[in-house]
Order: sequence, then structure tokens, then C-alpha cells
Amino acid sequence: MLIAEKTTLNNFRQAQGAEYRHSGRKGCLKGTRRTVLDKIELWGRDFAKLPVYWLNGLAGTGKSTIAQTIAERMFTEGQLGASFFCSRDFEDRSTLHFIFPTIAIQLARKYPKFRSVFVPLVQSDPGIAYESLYNQMDKLIVGPLKTSSIPTIIVIDALDECKDEEPASAILSVLARFVTQVPKVKFFLTGRPEPRIREGFRLPLLVDATNTFVLHDVQTNEINSDIQQFFESSFLELAFRHTGLDNWPTKVQLDLLCKRAAGLFVYAVATFKFINTRNYHPRERLDLLLQLPDNTLHEGKTKFNSSTSLDSLYRSILQEAFSHDGAEDDPRIHSILCAVILAANPLSPSAISTLLGINPDYVTPPLLSIHSLLILHEDINKPVQPFHKSFPDFITNPTRCTNQRFYISPSHHLELLVCCLNLMNKTLEKNMCQLPGAVNNSEVHELQERADKNISQALQYACRSWHKHLVNVPTANRHEITSALCCFLEKKFLFWLEVLSVLGAVRNAVDALKAVAEWAKDPSLLDLTNDCFRFVMGFFEIISTSAPHIYHSALPLSPKESIVQRYYGSQADPLATVNCGGQTAWDPSIANAKIPEGITATGWSPCSKFFAVAWDGSPKIAILDAVTLKQLYTVYPQSRGYGWTKVVFSSDSHLLAGYSLPSDCIVTWDLQTGGVIGDVRTEGTQFCHSMSFSECGTMLGGLFDQKTIMTYNILSSTHISSHRVQQLAVDTIWTCGEYLQFATVYLGSVIIWQLGFTSGQTPTKVGSLSSPENPSSTSLVLLPTLFWLAFIVEGRVVVWDAQHHRVLLNSVDAEKPETMCFSSDGQFFICGTWGAESYLWKKSPDGYLPHQKLVSSSTQNHLLVSPNGESVISFPSGGTMIQLWHIANAPTSFSSVSTQASHPHDDFLVDFPADESLIAVAERKSHTVTILSIKSGAALLVIDAETEICGVRFTKDEIIVIGDGKIITWNISGRDSNLHADRVQTVAFKHQGGVEDLWASVAPNLNYLAIGSMGSWSEALCVYNMHNGEKLAVAKSGGWMPGFTPDSCGVWTSKDDGRVDQWKIIEEGGSNGIKLQQVASHITPQDGFPWHSSCGYQLTDDGRILSSSGKQLLWLSHHWQPHYKHQVRWSRNILVVWNKSLQDPILLRLEV
Repeated sequence: MLIAEKTTLNNFRQAQGAEYRHSGRKGCLKGTRRTVLDKIELWGRDFAKLPVYWLNGLAGTGKSTIAQTIAERMFTEGQLGASFFCSRDFEDRSTLHFIFPTIAIQLARKYPKFRSVFVPLVQSDPGIAYESLYNQMDKLIVGPLKTSSIPTIIVIDALDECKDEEPASAILSVLARFVTQVPKVKFFLTGRPEPRIREGFRLPLLVDATNTFVLHDVQTNEINSDIQQFFESSFLELAFRHTGLDNWPTKVQLDLLCKRAAGLFVYAVATFKFINTRNYHPRERLDLLLQLPDNTLHEGKTKFNSSTSLDSLYRSILQEAFSHDGAEDDPRIHSILCAVILAANPLSPSAISTLLGINPDYVTPPLLSIHSLLILHEDINKPVQPFHKSFPDFITNPTRCTNQRFYISPSHHLELLVCCLNLMNKTLEKNMCQLPGAVNNSEVHELQERADKNISQALQYACRSWHKHLVNVPTANRHEITSALCCFLEKKFLFWLEVLSVLGAVRNAVDALKAVAEWAKDPSLLDLTNDCFRFVMGFFEIISTSAPHIYHSALPLSPKESIVQRYYGSQADPLATVNCGGQTAWDPSIANAKIPEGITATGWSPCSKFFAVAWDGSPKIAILDAVTLKQLYTVYPQSRGYGWTKVVFSSDSHLLAGYSLPSDCIVTWDLQTGGVIGDVRTEGTQFCHSMSFSECGTMLGGLFDQKTIMTYNILSSTHISSHRVQQLAVDTIWTCGEYLQFATVYLGSVIIWQLGFTSGQTPTKVGSLSSPENPSSTSLVLLPTLFWLAFIVEGRVVVWDAQHHRVLLNSVDAEKPETMCFSSDGQFFICGTWGAESYLWKKSPDGYLPHQKLVSSSTQNHLLVSPNGESVISFPSGGTMIQLWHIANAPTSFSSVSTQASHPHDDFLVDFPADESLIAVAERKSHTVTILSIKSGAALLVIDAETEICGVRFTKDEIIVIGDGKIITWNISGRDSNLHADRVQTVAFKHQGGVEDLWASVAPNLNYLAIGSMGSWSEALCVYNMHNGEKLAVAKSGGWMPGFTPDSCGVWTSKDDGRVDQWKIIEEGGSNGIKLQQVASHITPQDGFPWHSSCGYQLTDDGRILSSSGKQLLWLSHHWQPHYKHQVRWSRNILVVWNKSLQDPILLRLEV
């Protein structure tokens, strides 16, 4: 295997310890379980047999042991391709989305043919590990297997231990869709017969492809014989190691042990482990065990002996293990048990010692005392976990574990939380892994080894998981925890983020801070938590990618008056200085993310946890996290479908439907698997305005062309009914009980209609809503649950309560209103405009009152209010920045520190004099030019240009402003705060189009003026004489942002797509005769161009500022990043950036 291939496989997302060779697993005793093993092996050798085998068994019947044996034997015979042993004790091994990537990695390591397909795929698209289950299976496993034609067997054990919300197992649903496509591959699976597992194997595509073996239906005498053989073999081995065990145990004792086991191998194994306890004689342990009671009425009952259960065994082992300990030992023992049972991920004895603050010598003995109930290792740094999950089930159930010495209640999470906070408060420090500066985590050699060396297991656990204990802490202990949390966030917050960054777990910080906000009541803690949350959200990508840039970028760029800046400002290690601009307080926008242009459809999930986005011409629909805005996965159609114009979720958020106008179809997906459920043609419709699922999720209704209601069965992909309405319908259709409802507008009234999903009858009128205005159906938004209407009339935004006949809102605040949206409960109403502004109103007893004015980074935004009324998301029509705001006052929302209405800013135009001590900043529409000190950022002089501005030039002692047909020059005199401007000259020139469409640049020699026009096809570029305003030359093509070469002999033009063309200025004779000759197109910007640095600095598309050597000096958050090329201006080591959502341009001085 090549080194590059090995690196790719090692870095790919996978679960640790899931393979069958992981230490601690044991197979069946030789000679036992012959019937089931022989049947499985016979199935595995014959690829003509059914491709799937399900070993079905109740808890404790030995499924995992059999799976281990099968994996070992198949490996020996060269048939095993991969194995995955699920476990609810480990986060990754209980998460469905780890299964297929981990299996694919194992297949790639084993089979060179598979690897030759898999590695290039992963290298070209590393994010595929985070795709939907359907896409993972299709791309990572089925595709390479089909290409390589490899015969192999894949083992998946304990599928019931994975977190799965589907009615039928998500993994089995995906497997059902692909199993026939890889005829040379067999799948061996085990799992309890829980409802979702049973339903999964009953799927039509899987039921006829599966062999099933039911362990608990095996004949009683056969199982008892195997258990007896296990006891005999184990006791014989024990007798060899001890004296005085001849003819031991007796036949009566052996029969009693088998009777008590009652078909449960877990009982037999735990019994033997109890007897085989170090420092105890086996004969004494067996006698003790047989004297204990053997009946209870709880977990573990079997059809063989209804009075036998594991509860009595567990109770007996616990009582015997700690019978000699005094009452003073109980708290320590109980703490250790809690750490084993309640830990979010298994802890090692050494980690338990560190976390609890207990001497290691006092941790191991209690664990050894109950070693029969645990998986223990000689190495104290390896995790300890319950031998079988029936033990945690027993000890955390008060009706089963009735001895309060051992019972572990949810309230015991408090102790673990306190221990986590104490450990972090005591041991977290800055740069614990001693990372070099200005690097990404991925660039650090052996980062994981550094983390393991410098961050203890216990501290890693505490940083990852403390919040998982917080959610179970009772309110009675609020004061103690509040104090510890305040101390942690005030003193260790950034060091905690460092650790999470190194561990690749920054999302845990988001979840943790949200958990604190939901739990906390103390105002100061809430304010602190909210500010920390804003810091994480504002710099999420930076923190996730580079721990050092927490101090190089995130902290220096955080608001000057933020709480994080107050506590940690001295910790900043900036490689660039913010000389001017920047945030004073957090922006109302809580998160931003760049996305492709051309959004055609969006939709919130009813659970408000994620939303869908579709793009023009693309077959995919992306599902994004509603907190971080990160892409969770994508769904694709199987055959047809692209350019989705409408998307909608089912009421339980499990299904997604997309309508494609170009493909004339509706496709429905199962979101947990990512697989297509249905694909139905829509019979030549022109446009879909709205869709809605039936409550059962099997049918879908749609409003097409404002005149036609259609219903479909999505399971059978068939059309049910079509109904044409007489009046134009409102662009909304919704589900009410078993019916579809929609609205039409007629003579100023809104008529509500009802239609059954399966009904062949015409729609029935169920209500009529009157309106004081005469809204059209195209500008009307309906909130059907409250019978509220919103519409735009003559530039006014009106909300009408039709049920109580009153006006809730009649506003002219929104300039050029365009889109409107209610929150599902009506508490918020938002209106977007043609500009960058969105207006948010909040419900009060007197109607809607202004709440916030939100400014987006682009214009003409689509707006969505989350179903829970907590968030607003804006999607740009033509831009690439999606923005998220939290708007509710609920504990789970995080309002900005500053709640005043924000306002949009003009595009800025900037220029520097040669000495770079000052900077001129002009705002296009405000007519002003401000001269700032680069060193202090202070405004020294403001000039009123009395014209809309399209260009500015700052020489040593002159300011030249290009306005609406004017070239205005001011002389600048004085120093610092005593600067003066004297207007000395105005030269007129003529241009086509409005000044708002023009971009101007003055040549360094001050002889030429270049004007680029966005709105003119005949004069894209004009060159004028600066002294008399005469038009000298015209170019009909090229970009609309001009710039001159340093020698003033050439002109560059560019558009915001980065395309740069170059013209040469050729003098034709006479003082004013010139022409423009295009000499190059699509060139790289060079010295003198506004967004090119003559010192070799580079601003990347994702906001990273690199030095000439490639060193990453600064990483701008999305809030700070320019959205277009013209929002960047370099001058040697000084960078100015801006965008529409910033109050002022940001001026940065970089290290030389």
C-alpha cells in the first residue's frame, strides 16, 4: 500500500475499536453452539444462498459471541471483508453514520482492487463520510464493490445498540435498496428482535433476501448442553490452576448452575467470572453463590425458567463484593460505580482516578471486586465498561436494584459534572499541546499523539462531555454549579476551545453552551454564556480548523465590548493589527456561511433542527444544520430530477419532498437514510407553489399553476386526484387532520377550501375571511392556524386578523417590500425588501410592534422563520452568503448584545497617499469623504462632496472625487486633527447611465480618468482627460471596475467574478489623441490592482490572509469577509475590507 493511500485511509472518518480484532472480545468455546455456527458457515460458503443472514436473539443469548466466532472463522478462510461491532457505550460505535465509512475503510485495507477505486473517490470528495446513509452505502461500498467484483462477507453485530429514530432500522432500509446490486457480497447481522429491527427485516426488498436464525427458539436441551459444556470446560481449566479441586464441582452443583442460567450465556459467563476471582478459592465462591436466592420478576426471564433472572445474580455479586467494606467506604465505591455506569464514553481506571480525584490505589480494588460484571484490562489506561448492557439496565432501575448502596439515579450526574468542572478549572492552560503559531490543526505532525501526551484521558473526557451531565442535574443544586460554571467560562473558556479544536470536537462547545443557557437562571451566567456562544458561532470555522488562530484571529476580531474580550483580551496574539473599524458589540446575525449562487428552493424542518437548500440546475438538495449552518449531508434523485423549485418536510421531519420543474416530477426521500422513497410525474404542470404531506406521511398534495390541486401516493409513486379551482389560489397549501386545505381570493375575500387526499370529490368550502383591502393572491401570505392575512398594498405592509376583524400591522417602514413570512405561532412577522434590509415585528396585545431591522450581506433575500419561532434565516437571490439570526426571547435563543436596529451602509471607496499615514474613505450615496489616521483609526476630516461618489484618489496633498459628471479636487493641508480641505477645482465630464452604475479610477500621473459602467453595453469603459473632462477613448467590452498600471500606460478592468482584462493606452498624435488596445484577457491581477498586494500578501476566497511565504496571518470570520472583489483594497501591508453589513471599513496592518 502506498504511503499516500495509507494516509488517506488513516485520516478518513471511522469508528475506533469496531473491528472484530479489537481486544476484549471472545468467541464461542470450542464445541459449543455447533448447530447455529454450522448453519451460518454453510450459508457463508455458498454465494448462491440468500445474501443476508439475521441472527435474532434476546439479551444474553450469546449473539455477539457467535458474531465474534463467525468473524474469526471467516477471516481465517479469507472470506471476511469487514466487521462492525456496535456498542451503546461508545459514541462512534452507536452512531449510524460511522458504520458504512468504517466498513469501507476495512474493505480498502484488505482488497487492492477495492482500494484503487475507493482512495481516489475519497481524495476528491473527503466530505463523503458525512453524507446520508444512502449516499455512503452507494458511493463508499456498493460502487467500489461493483467495480472490483470482489466476493466477501461483512459482519455487523448488535444493530439494536445504535441510536436510530426510524420505525424500520435505517441501516436495514439502506441495505434493502442495494443488496441485490452486489451479488457477490453477503451480510451477517445480529440484533435483538426490537420493533425497528423486526420491521427492517420485513421490508419488501429485504424479506425475501434474508435467512433468519432465532437463538431463543433453539431447543432447550441443546442450549443447556452448550452451557453445561461451557461450565465443564471452564471449571476444568480452573482446576488445573488450583489445588483441592478434584471431582469439582459436583453434578448437583453443575445442574443447579445450568438451571439458574436458564439459556442465558451472559449469566453463565458472569457466574464463572465471579467464581474465578483473584485471591479467592473457587470452591468457596461457588458455595457462596449457590447459597444465594435465585428468583426475581425482572429482566432476564426466559421461556425456559420464568423464575430465573440476572437480577438476583447481579444483586448477589454486588453484595458479596462489598460486604466487608465499611460505611465510610460507600461514597468512594459509589462514585467509582457512577463513573463506570454514567460516563458518556467509557473511562479507564486511571481516568476515573484523575476525574474523581481518588488515589489510583483506591480505584482498582473495587473494580476488581466486581470484575465478573465488567470488562477489565491489565492496562489501567484502557477503558472499563460493563460486561453486558443488562447490568447498567439493572443498577439504574430503582424497582430492580432496591439496595440504595448500589442504585445509581440520574441525580448522580451532579457529582460527575462537578468533577469535570473542577478538573478543567484546575488543569486547563493555554496551548497545552505546544502547537506552533499560525498553523492549521491538519498541518501539525502527529497531532493526536501530542493531544494524548499533553491532555490526560480524564481532561479530554471532561472537555467533551461535561454538558451531558449538566442536563441531568437537579435544580436544587443550581447555586453550586452556577458558581463553578462562571469560574470556568471566565477563566478557562478559550483553553477549553483549544482542546476541543485539537480533538475535532468544537460542535460540543455549541451543544454545551446551549445546555447551559437552557439550564441557567442567574442573569450574569446567562449573559456570560450568551457571549461565549456568540464567540463560538461567530468564529466556528476558524476555531474548528486552527487552535492557534483562536488567539491570532478570533480573539483580536471579536467585539471590543464583548464579555469574552473583557476576560481574555490580554491573551490575544495577533499577527495583524485592526487599526480602524471592527465590531463594538455582536452583530444581530449570529452565524454566516458561504453557499453557491442560484438558490431556487428552501425549507425548514418542523423540528427546527435543520433546513433544506436547492440550487439552480443542480440535482442535489443540501440539508444544513440550523445552528452551525454546516452541511449535514445531501440527497440526490436516483434517475431524474434537478433544478428543484420547491421543497417540503413531513410533519415528523423524517421525509423530504422536492418538486423539479425541468424534470416535471416530485421526488421523496427518507432523510435518515437519504434513500429515495418515491418518484412521481406531475403531468405537465408549469409551476408548483406549495406542497404538503399527509399526517401519516404516505401522501402528498400540491398547488400547481395557482389553479390546480393534485394529490399523490408517494409510496407507490402514483397520481391520486386532480382538481381545478375557479379563482386563483393563495401560494400556500396545508394539512389539517386528514384533509388538504387551501385558499383562494375573490372580490376582496379569502375563501378556505378543504379536500381529502384520496377523495375524488370536488373541494368543499369551509370558511370565508374578509379583508379591509383588496389583496391579490400573489402578494398574500396566510397564517391558517390564526386566520391572519398579510399582504402588500401600495407599498404598505398590512397584517389583518380576519377572525377578530382588526388590523395588526399597517406599516410603510419597509422600502420596496418583497417577501413576507410568519412564525408558526404568529409571534413574529418578517418582511424582506429588494434591498439588504429585513423588517421584523413582534406580536403584542395591540398588534405587531417593531422588533429588529436586520441587514443582510446581499440584496433580495428569501426569508424563513423557524417553526419554533426562534430563528430567521435569509438566503440571497444573487449572493453567496446565508445568514442566521436568533429572534426569540426563549432561554434557548441568544439575542445580540446590541438590540438597536442596524442599518445598511453604502459601498465604500478607499485610497491611500504614498506615505500610507492616512486613508480616504468615501461612501457612495452619503456624499462624504472621511480622512482617517491609519495608525489610530481616528477620523481627522470629513468632506461633503455634494454628489454621489463613484471614485476617489488621495495624493500627498490632494483629494480627487469623481462624482455625477464631476471631477472635484480639494487641497489638503495641516496635520492630524488640524487637517483642512480647500476646494480648488471642478471639471465636468459626460457619461452614460446613472452614477450608481459607475466605477472610476484616476491614473497615478493624474492625467487620465477611467470610468467603468455596469449599465452600459456601448460604453463599458471610457477614458477621459482629467484636466478638461474630454472623452478620449471608449471600449465596448470588458469589466466595469477599472484600474491603472503603475506607469499610467495601461488600464485593467474586472468584474466581481475575478476576470481581469488589460488594455494598452496608445497615443495617436496630439495632446489628447489616444486609443485603447486590448492586450490580454482573463489575466492574474498584478501590482497596482486594488485587490492585489505588492508585498505578496494574499486574501483567499474563504477569508484567510497569507503572507508571501504562505504563512496564515489572519482568518477573517464570515461577518468580516468581503463578498465581492471591489470590497478589497491593498496598499503594501495594509488591507481594507468591507461589506454591506459592516458599520465601517476594516483597516488591517499586517506584519512585514
